[in-house]
Amino acid sequence: MLDIIIRGGDVVTPEGVIRGDVATAGETIAAVTAPGALAGQSGIREIDARGRIVMPGGIDPHVHLHHVWFKPDGTPLVTAGPEQVGRAALFGGTTTFIDFAYWRDGASAREAIDARDRDFVGKSPCDWAYHIMLHSEPPPEFAGQLAEAIEAGYPPGRGTPRRVLQSPARAGRGILGASSAAGTVSPKTDNPPQFRLERADPLRDGAGYSGRGSR
Repeated sequence: MLDIIIRGGDVVTPEGVIRGDVATAGETIAAVTAPGALAGQSGIREIDARGRIVMPGGIDPHVHLHHVWFKPDGTPLVTAGPEQVGRAALFGGTTTFIDFAYWRDGASAREAIDARDRDFVGKSPCDWAYHIMLHSEPPPEFAGQLAEAIEAGYPPGRGTPRRVLQSPARAGRGILGASSAAGTVSPKTDNPPQFRLERADPLRDGAGYSGRGSR
């Protein structure tokens, strides 16, 4: 049994726009077919998409949710959390956002990710990932800790499956994060990641460090 069948829409694919039907089973796109090819199938919910555009959810690669800002007078402000922003995002067609996990001296990469999870796990209706923001020069063992977190894939003891993964990083940000659905953001690979950390050019990139990852 298919969960949802979207029939007759203009479906946006990596190869272009096609007229077709889309079927889902659970959280997986089970089929993208020519119009009418699923005529013999039924879904728990069926949507007539004729004359409408059917496209993948958007990814917002830079958000600051449940984040503390300070006004010029020193008064702290806290941005809305994923439980609120995530609902708004879904209404606008964004299904994944990438926030920041904050690493500070004395913590491990996993501890930085775990600390940020407390703002997201069980609260976000969207998929999510993290950039790791470095607040100072990380110790030599940090790259190894980050590689271990990525290789862990599904950290033990989690009620919500996540995949720890890497992404391009800007100055002051590390290599990356997590998603509430495995593989949502990162392509699967059997090659272990290799890392190096280098000082960013402060005139070009702003102060901080940039993480570089390669497969």
